[in-house]
Amino acid sequence: IKVLSVTSSFNGKFFNKEKYKKYFSKGNIVLRIGSKNRVYKGLKYYKIGYKVSNAIKNNEFYWNIIGTEWPVIIKNADFSISFPEVKDLNKMKSALFYGRFGNKKTLDYNIDSTVMENRFPVYLKPYNGITVDILFPKGIIAKPPLYKRIFWFVIDNIGYFIAAIILIFLIIFWNQYGKDEKKGVIVVRYEPPKNLTPAEVGTLIDDKVDLKDIVATILDLASKGYIKIIKEEEKKLFTKKDKIYFEKLKDIDNNLKKHEQIIYLGLFSTFKKKVSLDELKNRFYLDVKNFQDYMYKYLSDTTHLYTVNPETIRKGFRYAAYILLVFGIYWLFINNFNIMISIGIGSIISGIFFLLFSNIMPQKTHKGTKLFREILGFKEFIERVEKNRLERMSKDDPQIFGKILPYAVAMGIEEKWAEKFKGIDVEAPHWYYSPSGFRSFSTLYFVSSLNHDFKQMNTVFVSQPHTSSGGSGFSTGGGFSGGGFGGGGGGSW
Repeated sequence: IKVLSVTSSFNGKFFNKEKYKKYFSKGNIVLRIGSKNRVYKGLKYYKIGYKVSNAIKNNEFYWNIIGTEWPVIIKNADFSISFPEVKDLNKMKSALFYGRFGNKKTLDYNIDSTVMENRFPVYLKPYNGITVDILFPKGIIAKPPLYKRIFWFVIDNIGYFIAAIILIFLIIFWNQYGKDEKKGVIVVRYEPPKNLTPAEVGTLIDDKVDLKDIVATILDLASKGYIKIIKEEEKKLFTKKDKIYFEKLKDIDNNLKKHEQIIYLGLFSTFKKKVSLDELKNRFYLDVKNFQDYMYKYLSDTTHLYTVNPETIRKGFRYAAYILLVFGIYWLFINNFNIMISIGIGSIISGIFFLLFSNIMPQKTHKGTKLFREILGFKEFIERVEKNRLERMSKDDPQIFGKILPYAVAMGIEEKWAEKFKGIDVEAPHWYYSPSGFRSFSTLYFVSSLNHDFKQMNTVFVSQPHTSSGGSGFSTGGGFSGGGFGGGGGGSW
């Protein structure tokens, strides 16, 4: 839309240029005419001349002659539309609607081969408008030059083009800075990679330091003899509840890595030898945060298993995604879902692209990829090991199930590991105590019980004290009044 001129007259005959200011608001072009310091008395005429391009779609002229946003009475409204000659009027369809937005009430009008106009002047109540709809026969409206049509198509769909460009950029960026080396041939391994803890294994598997890595670290501390996990049954009136305790067996030493020490010290920060899971509520989340921050930094800056901190790159992409999503939603709402909606939708699509790519951007180094292959080989052993081999391994080491269990938990395959021992005599882990004991130890039952404990742990580990905070402020199936291009409304200073 291009505003050509604004003129005014006191007698309707001689028009002079009028001072005006143009700006955009909520998807509309606003013209503020005159001056707030001058008041006109009596009748005054205004003419606003403007040119609109690309307003006729599929030979249909669907236009709000008077918009439905005028908060005043319009006593006398009329119009006249001129168009190229239509020799066969039977091939042209037309309609005239009036009333509030969405109203399908029609008005009488005159139409011939070159002009359409209303038969009688129309009285309009506040927020009532007039909309015309003319469907011309093919060939009446001349097509603009090809370059203009291409330009309009690009402008109409600019948001989608931008989204496509962003997708191409993200693919190139991921290929250069996020794609891992090819895994190559996976060789089955019968033990985890040397000097890797369950938490490191779990992180390299999915590039995330999550709660299962923390639980696996606690199980590994127990497996190494530093702590004991005790489950007791607490009876209250008519209810029974399992209560989990962590008991200190020996002090930490240099054999534990820093991230293991963080968890150990977090469990026993009150200096008690025996701590219940409930006592960790609303305080252990700080140790969880320290554990995660340290692990990401350790794997990228110290051991150089990642090119950059995985969480840093993920957060950067997510922040970009949230900005695009919020902008897209905001754009759609301020434009009432009808003006340049491709920008809003394209922005939302781009935000979704950034969210999707955020999960695959962490890139392992050559060293990290090599260890990742070894982890996959160990994972394959757990998933595919045969019964006779497990029987031999259990005879050599009766605690084999409990030693490898923390790694299986970190990789999310603890149930598969338990399933492999079906029908095999194996010792219950010495680091886990339950008053009910294990008359006939079942790895499947044990893991099922342990998974129930994990849910309790996960709930407690992320629990935080409640803090008070303030509030915070996210061609149709028929014509009708206000449904076309143009329109709008206005009011006084």
